[in-house]
Amino acid sequence: MSLALSAEATANTVASGSHLLKHLRQQQAGRLWLSVAAGVMATLLLIAAWWLIANLIQSVLSISDVRRLDVLIFSPSSAAIPLVLLLRAFFLDLQDKWAQQASSQLRAVLRERVLSYWCSAPYRLMVSEAPSTHASRLLEDVDALDGYLSRYWPQQQLMLLSPLLIVSAIAWVNWLVALLMLLSAPLIPLFMSLIGMGAEQLNQRHLRQRQRLAGHFFDRLQKLAAIKRLQAAEQVAAEVAERSDDYRKVVMKTLRLAFLSSAVLEFFSSVAIAAVAIYIGFALFGAITFGPAEQLTLTSGLFILALAPEFFQPLRQFAQSYHDKAAALAAAEQLGPVFEASSEQLDSLAVTPLARDGMLATKNLKVITGDSKVVTTDLNLALQRGALLLISGPSGIGKTTLLNTLARLLPPHSGEVGWAEGTEPMAFYMGQQPWIVRGTIRDNLTLLGSQVSDEVLLQTLKQLGLETLCASTADLDRPLTERGEGVSGGQLQRLALARAFLRPYDLLFLDEPTASLDELSRRYILQALSVLKTQSALVVVSHDPTLSDLADQQLTLSEAVDAAN
Repeated sequence: MSLALSAEATANTVASGSHLLKHLRQQQAGRLWLSVAAGVMATLLLIAAWWLIANLIQSVLSISDVRRLDVLIFSPSSAAIPLVLLLRAFFLDLQDKWAQQASSQLRAVLRERVLSYWCSAPYRLMVSEAPSTHASRLLEDVDALDGYLSRYWPQQQLMLLSPLLIVSAIAWVNWLVALLMLLSAPLIPLFMSLIGMGAEQLNQRHLRQRQRLAGHFFDRLQKLAAIKRLQAAEQVAAEVAERSDDYRKVVMKTLRLAFLSSAVLEFFSSVAIAAVAIYIGFALFGAITFGPAEQLTLTSGLFILALAPEFFQPLRQFAQSYHDKAAALAAAEQLGPVFEASSEQLDSLAVTPLARDGMLATKNLKVITGDSKVVTTDLNLALQRGALLLISGPSGIGKTTLLNTLARLLPPHSGEVGWAEGTEPMAFYMGQQPWIVRGTIRDNLTLLGSQVSDEVLLQTLKQLGLETLCASTADLDRPLTERGEGVSGGQLQRLALARAFLRPYDLLFLDEPTASLDELSRRYILQALSVLKTQSALVVVSHDPTLSDLADQQLTLSEAVDAAN
């Protein structure tokens, strides 16, 4: 049963991946087909060049007067050979250029699509995956499509068109050799496809394992300080080395399959070319008289021998890029959520103007936590500008879930959340952990797009009691890490809240802004909330009883109920 389910899942993955690749390919169909047309022209010029070269060799070997050799070399047909080869090089360059342009532009558009998805996807979808997975999707997975678009797909078309042109040219001089090549050609794609099916599964495993390794490594980097304190550096290093070695084994298996497909191609093409050479040799000696053998000349024999390897060259190039398709299918599986997210998912957080007074309004709102506990049922409220809604209750009851629903980071189970004034306001959200990025203090204050002077920044920091952290403009260039080493937790909390003063926000959503703070930091936070309340509407989750004095509305959550009941 498990094997059957695994096979079905693989088939569904390949199908969805192929559909996505087709959709992406159609966006750059013009350039890709121009690349194929350039490759076809290069093949036609190659046929012409070998015909001219074969005729030149025949003429040189059959000349009786050496003095006529210079006349033969400088004849129009001989002079056309360099021109034809230069034109072929020009079309080969065009083929590569158009394919690369198609790949580059499509990957740029795809990265914009991924970034847009990050901005519009529901909060629950974004937090369901590790940051390393998102980074891998934006970088490695998008780049994995390059080989498919710039090499594999154009070469897939040329694998059919170029050999057909070559075999048609050969059939013009000797139909028996053309028939021999047509009989040998299908064996190569057959065996390559059998090997390729295994390569696709390995590439999908390869991609998933790479993402797991990236997430594992990123998690260990985040907890590096704790690992050192616990003196577990050697154990963690051994664990990372073991995971890396497992990844290496998967990569080597993929490479072995890629080399095996190339070996199959070389074997069958070598056998076919050898058979053609033997036939031409015996036919020229008169040992074979069957079919068109008697009409075979040195010119036609050289022409066929020169084109025989070229008949298999598109297949060789296709084999070299065949693993690009497997990598692209695996990448398309990871990129699938970006394209498969339904409009209902992305629009579930759309603005809903409610016919009520106030900045924020709910109508018959029902919220359920991820473990199916009912937080609220039929919640109706309206929050005015200049008012503060305090949400309190026991730990784990779902206060943060309700806050995220009111902030439209999570869709409600039922009911509506909207802006009563009918226009989407500017909203500010601050979670329990201050959001700090690697950069300067100025970078952290202005990362939400605030365009203010250094004097305003210093005044805002002073208002929050951070003048000791930044006493001058030069202190704004003080570097900070993601964890804010060297700065206290209370200072980081106030630094994150300072962003709310730098832009005119209509709604502020704050999750435990005074939790785990010293008395001085707590007092500054409470003062800041008093100021912000005069400018905006606030929704605050807190256990702090002091906030009750600031609150205009209070919502105390009782024990959550199982939704199944």
